[in-house]
Amino acid sequence: MDFYCDDCLRTHHGADGTEHAPWPVHDYLGPDVLAELGPLEMMSLFLEGGLCLVAGPEGIECYVQVLLTLPVFGEPGRALHYAPWARVAPEDLLEHMAALREAERRRARRSARRRHPVLSEFDGVLATALPDYPDSLGQPVRLIAREQGEPTTIVPDPSSEHPLARDLRDGISLQEAELRVRSLALTDLAA
Repeated sequence: MDFYCDDCLRTHHGADGTEHAPWPVHDYLGPDVLAELGPLEMMSLFLEGGLCLVAGPEGIECYVQVLLTLPVFGEPGRALHYAPWARVAPEDLLEHMAALREAERRRARRSARRRHPVLSEFDGVLATALPDYPDSLGQPVRLIAREQGEPTTIVPDPSSEHPLARDLRDGISLQEAELRVRSLALTDLAA
């Protein structure tokens, strides 16, 4: 499959979902709540670099962009990636930011470093409605945050029977993954 990448402004040829020829990541510009904000609320919004803060009547709402990876079963090394948003508690976000600062200090003091250790884990809820999962908005997820520059990933609630949790655990078929990639590409063209 070939696709045009808006990030690098190039056409990628032969994408097959592997690490060396990945399918495009379906990226979301912000959490779905942004569509509900009025002009005054938009003025009190912070949105930058995978972090979104919205000031509301009950305090600050915190959102982080995450990486959601659906493995392709029977096809080791192939995966479909989304970059949705998750809502997290302000105290969890502050704890994670403190862990990032500490990791930067440690890295500055040593020459050898471990490969992307987990800095923090915390609970959140999905803040993006995903195609193929009509009731995904508000699904509980576990966020796994790593060092600066590494994406925060999500894993499903182990007790959840939601189709998204099942697909995150078990994977989707190659045919389903290819269908979704084509469908998302058509959706992007129509936007």
